[in-house]
Amino acid sequence: MLALFFRLLALLTSRNLWSGALARLIRSFYVLSHMRRSTPQNRTDDLAFPVRFKVAIPPLGLGRSLTDAYAWLKDNLAAGDYACHSVAGYACDAAGFYFRRTEDADRFTRAFPDLLLADGTTAATYSRPGGRSA
Repeated sequence: MLALFFRLLALLTSRNLWSGALARLIRSFYVLSHMRRSTPQNRTDDLAFPVRFKVAIPPLGLGRSLTDAYAWLKDNLAAGDYACHSVAGYACDAAGFYFRRTEDADRFTRAFPDLLLADGTTAATYSRPGGRSA
């Protein structure tokens, strides 16, 4: 079907029966609509980094804590050793900090002890087969 469409398009444009600009626009639309979209970076990082630390974001945001956390990461770790993104939290907004090594995640949590884990298992609406976790 698409091959027939492009043959017709080529025939029309070769005989000046159709505006060349319109034909280019249609071809561009076809190419763009069939391009493979790349995977979002946060999904790639979620699959690639073995250690993730999810922080609950309070209603008024993290404020200076987030700025300080970004600065700490930049100053203490190589660029490929961490990533950070907003992530889905259970019953809360959350930020995800991704690390390649548990030691780096431990240093990060020690540097920012006031950050609260986005622990959805403590939410009243959380349930799992076998009952609530302790």
